[in-house]
Amino acid sequence: MKRICLLLLVVMAFLFATNSLTAGEPKVGGVLFANWKMHLNDQGQGKNFNSFDIARARLILDQQFGEKFSANLMIDVIPRSNMDEYGLQYRLRSAYIQGDKLIKYTTMRFGMQGLLWFDYVEKAWGLRYIDAVSLDKLGYLERADLGLSIIGECPGSYGTFALQVMNGGGFTHREMNKNKDIILFAAGYPFPKNPDFGETGIWAQYYSGWPNIAYPDSMATDFRKNTKKDRMQVAGVIKYRKWVSAVVEYFQTWDREDFTTKITKDNQEKAKGFSLMGKVNVATAETWLSKVYLFAKYEWLNKHTQLDKALYPYQSQDGDGQFLLGGLGYAPVEGCELAISVVRETTKVPTPIANPVEVLSTAKNSIQINMTTRF
Repeated sequence: MKRICLLLLVVMAFLFATNSLTAGEPKVGGVLFANWKMHLNDQGQGKNFNSFDIARARLILDQQFGEKFSANLMIDVIPRSNMDEYGLQYRLRSAYIQGDKLIKYTTMRFGMQGLLWFDYVEKAWGLRYIDAVSLDKLGYLERADLGLSIIGECPGSYGTFALQVMNGGGFTHREMNKNKDIILFAAGYPFPKNPDFGETGIWAQYYSGWPNIAYPDSMATDFRKNTKKDRMQVAGVIKYRKWVSAVVEYFQTWDREDFTTKITKDNQEKAKGFSLMGKVNVATAETWLSKVYLFAKYEWLNKHTQLDKALYPYQSQDGDGQFLLGGLGYAPVEGCELAISVVRETTKVPTPIANPVEVLSTAKNSIQINMTTRF
């Protein structure tokens, strides 16, 4: 994967050099995410424990080459994941070449790119800087991956159909597979010409992949076909101009992880859940109040740990939880947003194996301030 990304960077540099006289001016930008959080109850560090983080910075470069070709480069800068190490780490989040209307009504991308599902949900809710989309946050899908996308638009803007063929490792992991993941995406908009509800619609995605997990003892990669990961999402979106947006998302995940035997097993449900996201501006008139908005998100998760239920019956409840977030946001100037919210996370935790039937519920209550700046 690194060699392919390096090749992409070389191709993009060549395009920049050879098209410098005819290409448009490159667009350079970035975004910064910062947050402060305080625990309202004891969550292991004591009550009133608080922290401030520059969660992520992002450098973005867009370049147009003539009417049909463009390129995008995006680099994420994040703190090191190891708490014992200081400093920053850099990740190539996006590096793709795009062709527009090479075939009528289609767009093609090749390279490191975002999964369309996350692009659509994040744009609809508009508050990625406060909380990530469920499958991204929960770790069931990578936000971006290396691959090819063919995106078709229906005449009249009634919908979008797309096929994405991805490497499967994501942009944060090494390539550890020989198979490719297939994604089918569709979006429909019944009122595309309506100035008030033109973005109201329904979306669906099916993701089929092969993780090819490694043996835990030797770490040798298992390339057999008795490993599998499937994901399904559907969502409904209601948008009224730029003032009101609401998204309901339902997802299910299936996994088949059998690296001890060549016996093929059926996929087992790994998790299912749904999330409700909403945002509404306080005022619709073009005043400072129109830059103030209320928002909320509710997330429900039913997570299953796939162990022998005869020996570990309590594991069927492991990881079940709910997430509730609500607050007030303000955009004082274009490109800058600030939000304060209250967060409650409830998780079911099984008791020790001596009493496997009982399941306890733990709650984490916090207050947080999030900020994003685009430049």
